[in-house]
Amino acid sequence: MTCCGLQAGYGSGEKTPLLADVELDDAADVTVRDPKKKKEPSLTWALCKVYGPTMLLAWACKLVYDVLTFVGPMLQS
Repeated sequence: MTCCGLQAGYGSGEKTPLLADVELDDAADVTVRDPKKKKEPSLTWALCKVYGPTMLLAWACKLVYDVLTFVGPMLQS
């Protein structure tokens, strides 16, 4: 199928055949968000996204340390 002089498919110079089976229409479906339904920004969510993996690793290291501290005296006796 041609659109604006371009062909979609393998022979059009397209390096990846992602659009080989897609038909191009003049009308596109566009989803517009309702401007009244904006999500409130959340400091907690932002901090979790930024520091979450680091805090999870720190929590895991602390757990291993606590378990070894608890088991250590039991192994010595």
